[in-house]
Amino acid sequence: MRLRPQSIKSHLANPMAPIYVLSGDEPWQMQDCLYQILQSAKQQGYSSTERYYVDHKFDWQNILMEQQSLSLFADQRILLVRFPNNKVDDKARKALDIYLANMDKNNILVLMLGKLESSQTKSKWLKKLDDAGVIIQVWPIPLNQLPSWIIQKGKENHLTIEPQAAQWLAGQTEGNLLACAQEIDKLALNYPSQNIDMNRLQNCITNHARYDLFQLCDTLLQGDGKKALHIMRYLREEGTESILILWALSRESRLLYKLYQSLAQGNNLAKAYQQNGVWDKRKPLLKCALDRLTQQQCANLISQSRQVDAMIKGVQKGNPWNALESMLLTLTTPTNGKQSYAGT
Repeated sequence: MRLRPQSIKSHLANPMAPIYVLSGDEPWQMQDCLYQILQSAKQQGYSSTERYYVDHKFDWQNILMEQQSLSLFADQRILLVRFPNNKVDDKARKALDIYLANMDKNNILVLMLGKLESSQTKSKWLKKLDDAGVIIQVWPIPLNQLPSWIIQKGKENHLTIEPQAAQWLAGQTEGNLLACAQEIDKLALNYPSQNIDMNRLQNCITNHARYDLFQLCDTLLQGDGKKALHIMRYLREEGTESILILWALSRESRLLYKLYQSLAQGNNLAKAYQQNGVWDKRKPLLKCALDRLTQQQCANLISQSRQVDAMIKGVQKGNPWNALESMLLTLTTPTNGKQSYAGT
């Protein structure tokens, strides 16, 4: 069965499926779907969750042995398996075949994958999982649809968010659903069951953060390392999640790398901005960063962000906050001998 994220709530009002496959590259929606599945499973008697991360050392026999032990002791659990990307190799497919042949009501298997390619959506292994359970593909919400999404999330939190306010919040968060959701949570706490206009929205955001994530992004691009580090530490003390800081740093790194790719194809900077949907107010900031960083540094930062993500998820050793500070310093430190990019 194929479901859209919007349909999962009504689906979970019924007895749960034995298998769920979550696929996509939009973190907030993926996490929200997972949260709803875990909460519903808990309410239906699945008392615990066994978590696995598929890396090059992963042994699928662990899953199959856990499945057998669950059947033996009749202990209802969730088996949550995270893939680092969308790659499901032969070992995984064979193990899933064995798992499907031995399914029972004591297990719910949840697979979390990256965005599936078109060819994968027609593959035999996914068809088998589709026949046995539920597949939920998550897609990024286009910026022009984000205000409507904000208004809908407001309704779910008993708020009436005016269109102008929703448009402003969409512009501030630039497609980051986690940031949107956090701001809506603040609004629900401060203005329960009320109408949200521009004044209330802006007052709420201003009063609850001396610094915010957007100031961190601007300061990073400007190259002010001392101030950026101060903002990051302030946000940490205020309870901002490390995954949200990682989103900010990795987003800027990916965007800068894409701009370099466009420039390498012979485009001027204006065309590169247009291809990547850069907002006018951010163009001078990104120009500062391009003058300071090399394409290879941006590529290295993207790789480093994957490592930090694994630290946050607990599948790689290391302190994610220390790693985030290291990324921050790379983003704000000029490269020796780097020539200013003069393109327009």
